[in-house]
Amino acid sequence: MRNLILTFTLSILCSSAALSQLSGRVIDSQTGAGLPGATILSDNDLRASTNADGYFSLPLKNEDRVNLRISFVGYAPKIFEVSKSPSSLVLEMDPEIQTIQEIIVTVSGITESLLNSTGSVSSLTLQNLQVHNSIVLNDAINQVPGLNMSGGGYNTNRLTIRGIGSRSPYGSNRIRAYLNDIPLTTGDGATSIEEIDIAAIGRIEVLKGPSSAVYGSGLGGAIRMWSLQPSDDDFSFAFSSEAGSFGAFRSYLRAGHKSEKGAQSLFYSNSRSEGFRQNSRYTRNSLLFSSTRNLRNTGLKFSLLYTGVEAQIPSSVNLSSFSSDPRLAAPNWLAVKGFEQYRKLLAGISADTQLKPGLSNKLSVFTSFSDPYESRPFNILDENSASAGVQDHIHISRGKFEIVAGAEAFLEGFNWKIFETLQGEQGALLADNREKRFYLNTFALTRFKPEKNFTAEFGLNLNVLNYSLKDFFTGDSVDLGGKYRYNPVLSPRLGINYRLGSQSSLHASAGHGFSAPSLEETLLPDGQINTGLKPETGWNFDTGIRGKSLFGRFSYDFTAYYIALSNLLVTQRISEEIFSGINAGKTKHIGFESFMSMEVFSPSIREKHELILTSSFSVSKNSFVDFIDDNISYSGNSLPGIPSSTFYNEIRLKLFSAYGIMMTHRFSGNQFMNDSNTSEYGGWQTIDLRLSFSRQIGEKQHRIQVYGGMKNLTDANYAGMILVNAPSFGGAAPRYYYPALPRNYFGGVTLEFR
Repeated sequence: MRNLILTFTLSILCSSAALSQLSGRVIDSQTGAGLPGATILSDNDLRASTNADGYFSLPLKNEDRVNLRISFVGYAPKIFEVSKSPSSLVLEMDPEIQTIQEIIVTVSGITESLLNSTGSVSSLTLQNLQVHNSIVLNDAINQVPGLNMSGGGYNTNRLTIRGIGSRSPYGSNRIRAYLNDIPLTTGDGATSIEEIDIAAIGRIEVLKGPSSAVYGSGLGGAIRMWSLQPSDDDFSFAFSSEAGSFGAFRSYLRAGHKSEKGAQSLFYSNSRSEGFRQNSRYTRNSLLFSSTRNLRNTGLKFSLLYTGVEAQIPSSVNLSSFSSDPRLAAPNWLAVKGFEQYRKLLAGISADTQLKPGLSNKLSVFTSFSDPYESRPFNILDENSASAGVQDHIHISRGKFEIVAGAEAFLEGFNWKIFETLQGEQGALLADNREKRFYLNTFALTRFKPEKNFTAEFGLNLNVLNYSLKDFFTGDSVDLGGKYRYNPVLSPRLGINYRLGSQSSLHASAGHGFSAPSLEETLLPDGQINTGLKPETGWNFDTGIRGKSLFGRFSYDFTAYYIALSNLLVTQRISEEIFSGINAGKTKHIGFESFMSMEVFSPSIREKHELILTSSFSVSKNSFVDFIDDNISYSGNSLPGIPSSTFYNEIRLKLFSAYGIMMTHRFSGNQFMNDSNTSEYGGWQTIDLRLSFSRQIGEKQHRIQVYGGMKNLTDANYAGMILVNAPSFGGAAPRYYYPALPRNYFGGVTLEFR
């Protein structure tokens, strides 16, 4: 009996010794995000699955090499031949275009499939982005229902989500944005994404509604972008050149290298246009470098973005000029040849480390520099700013629970001087100020999955913001300096998701959000800090259904929402050049959003031919609940600057895997232009057409694509952006309108070498 037990024990030990552990990570090939729940199957039918961050460990026999079959919903199955003990093992999966509702999203704070998301999330993949050719991102990002990026020119854009941010006069506010984990949003909430070239982006995710539970200040939501990474091993290279109407020209170079140890990508673009309006010349140079390095338990990512812009400013015009000759610039801006120029540099590095099974940490450090200079009819503004920050996220996965907790902190300094303008030339110094802002955002988000079909999330955020102003101007005896600290803001969020089956789910969420006043809004007309100003706060409630049918060929996403805002920040104009912010009441936003996409052809036909129909639609009612400004009540009026409805339709046809036809239709409904609702713009619609021919060259799959097309096919005269509450001084008509491009043409060629 003793010999039998000894023999049995030795056999168990020997068989255990004959096995070794193979560890690695499964990630999305486009974004680098870990894929949770992916299935790994070896040659010997040994099976494992990845954890919440995409890591896995698989017992294997002592073999030199082994084949692993990886499968994950929404991704093409893949077989990898790997050595049993690589220094680092990272397995990349490619998303399938026809199953867009099962792609992985991370913008909500936890990596998950879109079908399991508890929030209102939209995702634009590489296939959604690369068919749009534009100097700015407007055409591509306006596919997202509920999001509207209006353009008054290449350098004047306003981004709104569910109507939030519509009152920002000349830029985007109340929305947070990130590129490769680097914040694109300044400490005062200003966001600029229009200067990023679309050809450098591989994926965009949009979280709609207050995002404070994860990202802090941001009533409208959050936008996360990831740079395009090399998709093939070894070296790759791409060159593109495009010309268009009104002297438009855009070219870019993209070089990349990819191996088991990581990937590097370098992107450079030059864009310019003479403009169709007076005083509207535009030039931009962009450089984006990103690098990833895969260590055994850590993924490193470094990103650097440089942007240089020189742009003339035609500004907005009144109704007479808009109707008779939209090519005209505003007379006062034309007289001084108004312009802006700036250079921006953003850099960041992050380390994503698997500490042990079920425990990982992501640490990011980032910095930015900027030096805008703007010549205006009323004065000249010379600025520079610098910021540095750190962000840390820790992720814990234990059975039915996932917890993400972390903090983001950064210090930002603004220096600005105002000079007298002498017919566009810099004159005497009028103001010299320094402002410092400290921003601290801490949060915790818990995900609970008690059963297969039900998911619940609860998040809590604490935000602290303070700033100080120093006055260095010695031309008068007034010291405008001061310090102020906002009361800490506590923002909770609750979300649930219920899977109705393998192809559809219901979701609902309730979340609190806030947005701090911008730099201009904190200053009174005499330059003093408005210490009585409070952050804008609000609650968002939404519910919806998303999924797919017809064997995955039809995808849909329908959402209804309600937003209630308090302490509404209103731009109060003292003169054409002087404005400040006041808290002026409450608003409500009620709306419905829909997205539908249909793969018309069956999978067997799609090998050579493709027909995709896409449609997104949003309708909303946005009104003042309680709003009194300068003793005038606007309660019950509609909020200006928000289209009552928007419609985006796209038909994309590919024949014989070579010939492409794409037609897009955009509709923007009527909108009021002022708080009193006495002026209204009737809206517009446009049609764009794009034709292309692509062909593979050689055995290495080199590729050439030739394309061309027409934008604004019907030559509609429409306003790409409305200046809300445009001032009217001295009896002059208010200048509400930023004319958009008339009918225009483009054509180009793209070469890819792999």
